[in-house]
Amino acid sequence: MTEDLIQKTKQIVTLMGFKEPRVELDEEHRKISLFIDDDLIQSRVSNVLPAMEHLLNLMVKDKTSGPYVVDLNYYRKERERIMKELQGTGSDILGVIPVEEAIKRSRRVSDQHNSGTRFRG
Repeated sequence: MTEDLIQKTKQIVTLMGFKEPRVELDEEHRKISLFIDDDLIQSRVSNVLPAMEHLLNLMVKDKTSGPYVVDLNYYRKERERIMKELQGTGSDILGVIPVEEAIKRSRRVSDQHNSGTRFRG
């Protein structure tokens, strides 16, 4: 299935008029990484990606497994990197506390509320 899926994906993209697409498949994580070296795609990757993902998932529709996640020209990978970077920066700038600490604090407040004492921070 793996090599067949790679070849079918390349064939579809080639039939769309894009030359020499590169396809990588991670079957374990159900991820298809697609690389198309074309200015049109690069300038509209955020619009093309959902359509390409839908098309490829229709092609491999499998009721026993979930859909594949498609990444086009590292678009999703780059967005994940930016989000992680912003999370770290935002928490430093805004003084946001980690989730684990927020849970501990909320439990403390809840315990104090239930016992009738006031929260002291």
